[in-house]
Amino acid sequence: MIGKILKELREEKEITQQQLADIVNISQSKIARYELNKSEPKASEIKKFCKFFNISADYLIGLENEFGIKEEFEYTDGTHQIKHKKSGNK
Repeated sequence: MIGKILKELREEKEITQQQLADIVNISQSKIARYELNKSEPKASEIKKFCKFFNISADYLIGLENEFGIKEEFEYTDGTHQIKHKKSGNK
């Protein structure tokens, strides 16, 4: 999920992976791995992406859409079940 969103944001700004890497001070190969969902960025890198793209971390990691609406999710660990309904701040 992060990879798809990161690539879309980068392409919207019309910048290359190398340009984004230079801006957030990480390697281009890391950007490529993130976009291919082969690895996930550290919290400190997520923070840099969010500041640069002016987005929330929840949006980048797929918990809310571009309008600030939280996505529904369900978690079950065998004993407990948690459901979260959609909500929005706009």
